[in-house]
Amino acid sequence: MIDTIRVVSLKCVCCGARLEIDCDMSAFACGYCGNELYVERKGGTIALRQVVDAVKDVQAGTDKIAAEMALVRLEKEREQWVASLTAVDDNYSGMCTYITTASNCTIVLGLAASALVFAIFSQTGFFHYLFKIALILVVIAGMWWAYQRRAGDHDRIAKRYYEDREPIVKYMVALDRQIESKRAIVES
Repeated sequence: MIDTIRVVSLKCVCCGARLEIDCDMSAFACGYCGNELYVERKGGTIALRQVVDAVKDVQAGTDKIAAEMALVRLEKEREQWVASLTAVDDNYSGMCTYITTASNCTIVLGLAASALVFAIFSQTGFFHYLFKIALILVVIAGMWWAYQRRAGDHDRIAKRYYEDREPIVKYMVALDRQIESKRAIVES
């Protein structure tokens, strides 16, 4: 008994040359243009595809899986950077509260010292008035000095805050771009 070899005639997807494919063939090179082809059999149909196309399909699947994995890693990393940013913000807020409280205490102490000067030196006379005025000027100068120092502290802290915050924000912007690009690959 002779086995019949079933041959199918198809055209090369690259050059259009007529090719005869038997049922055992799965991959071969076109005898006319030399491109590598593989035989795709699905649901009773037979088609030819370039090996390059098959590699591209596999690469696209691999890229999608890699993007999904990178997306998970990048989102966790973003959460850590958000926590760092929150810590910087909380630290700055605490320092500003301290400076405001210290400034308010300086003003209250200055006013209390002025009242104390008037209470202690309630006597009249030219020299007593001069002494009271001198003490009040010293208290006012002290309050002004303390206030200026606190304002300088606030400026230094604000500068440090922006120096600490800026690289975090820049990195998070770059991280968000990476996340968007990975999401685009996953959703494609």
